[in-house]
Amino acid sequence: MLALLLTALFGTIPTLQDFSAVGAAALRDHKPIVLYVSRTDCTFCKRFELEVLAPLVKSARFADQVIYRELVMNEPAKIRDLSGQWVRPDALATQLGVHVSPTLLILDGNGRLLVKPKVGYDGSEFFSYYFERAIQQGIERLRPRPVNGR
Repeated sequence: MLALLLTALFGTIPTLQDFSAVGAAALRDHKPIVLYVSRTDCTFCKRFELEVLAPLVKSARFADQVIYRELVMNEPAKIRDLSGQWVRPDALATQLGVHVSPTLLILDGNGRLLVKPKVGYDGSEFFSYYFERAIQQGIERLRPRPVNGR
């Protein structure tokens, strides 16, 4: 509850602790997971958080449509991966094919990419647009399809 309050006030997102639980929730609710992969010592990550992520989350534009989480690669505490196994955050990042921070992944509940990852942050004025567009594409790819044209 405190994490949700902080998110509303400051535009931050919860740190990933149990990917299996997040994946199950994403599958159940038909929502994509917006996974922001960062490092505590990454200056580009800090700029991205301040200039793009915090304003987007604070605006609540996609609040009911996605599940936001942050995976901090250089944190020491182990977390659960999709299979429920305890792993180091950097090992999970490697499982997901991430080697650079910041990286933004739009995933389904099984950990599959819904759109091409956004790797790095250049501070361009168009970055927010392309990031939001990627989120929207992820949402559309998980939208239930009509059966037999209905």
